[in-house]
Amino acid sequence: MNKLQYDSFYKFIVSIGTLLIAAPVLGIYYLFTGSYDILISEQEYLDLSQISLESLHSREKLMNIIFTALPYVFFGLIAIGLFCVIWGGIKWYNIQKTLDESIQLDVDEKRFNFKKLTASEIVEKAVKEVIEVQGVSDITNLSEQKQRIFKGLQIESDCFNYLSKKLSKNYKVQQNVKVGDNEYDIIAISKRDNVDFIYEIKYWSNPRAANIIARTLHGLKRAGIDYEENVHRDFRLKLIIVTTAEQLDSFKGMFSEYLQKSDETFSNIDIECLSEEELKK
Repeated sequence: MNKLQYDSFYKFIVSIGTLLIAAPVLGIYYLFTGSYDILISEQEYLDLSQISLESLHSREKLMNIIFTALPYVFFGLIAIGLFCVIWGGIKWYNIQKTLDESIQLDVDEKRFNFKKLTASEIVEKAVKEVIEVQGVSDITNLSEQKQRIFKGLQIESDCFNYLSKKLSKNYKVQQNVKVGDNEYDIIAISKRDNVDFIYEIKYWSNPRAANIIARTLHGLKRAGIDYEENVHRDFRLKLIIVTTAEQLDSFKGMFSEYLQKSDETFSNIDIECLSEEELKK
């Protein structure tokens, strides 16, 4: 090894471990080469002064102590070195694997032609959501309209944070993505397999009519089909309804009743109803 690797903590640990393993090997080599021996003739030994003899005997005692302790020291250094190499190597590998996965996902996103929505496109999407749910005639003034749009954007941002914490280990979570001609609230791109999650976020403060529920579910199904055609990956559809804590049970019952009565199958759509408070946890 020419030099210690300082660009990563775990590389450094592996480098230290390697040095600890190498040190006993060099020590054994030194011992067997006899570099520590003092070679003198018998006459030279007899001619030594008393002080020199005492110094020589002290050196011999010290070397005996060192030779006795060396096997334990060498074993300890090798054990610590092996631990550093194995532990640091595993950690280093995991970091490198995560980095490689992230790089591969970035490459895939470019290949899939993923595009982030601009600020104006995000606001335009939020306005469409408000008009779709409330209707133009129900929006009495500009101030109310802005308030609802801002609320929808805030809820979507909270959902993004909520899902990022929940899924970041196995998925790369993207918000406000355009794939082909479709705009998606949130997409979770799998790091493990070929199945991604497509999220549609709705903030409804009051129960909705059956036609709005049907339109939402059909729209999400079409978005999934288009996603598969554009990126050639499998998907799982997720509809998250955010409402107030007071309305939460009503919404759960509303969707359960709708799915039971519906003639269509929405088995590939997972519906989750959350309160605003749950998103903050």
